[in-house]
Amino acid sequence: MVEFKFEMEEEVKDRISSFSGVILARSEYATGCKHYGVAPKKMSKDGLVMEWQWFDESRLISLSKPK
Repeated sequence: MVEFKFEMEEEVKDRISSFSGVILARSEYATGCKHYGVAPKKMSKDGLVMEWQWFDESRLISLSKPK
């Protein structure tokens, strides 16, 4: 069984870009890398839904545990 550091719906922040949001997807590659699909919690300045971004597990820090 794959063990992920972060849980679904956990709020996280990328250490490098400061992009933050909620984890809505997780994946593991054959190389052992774990990536997370992070959706922002806010809209763009134009009022549009911003796209998800994918980050390696090592780049993320937790901002909150899911409820």
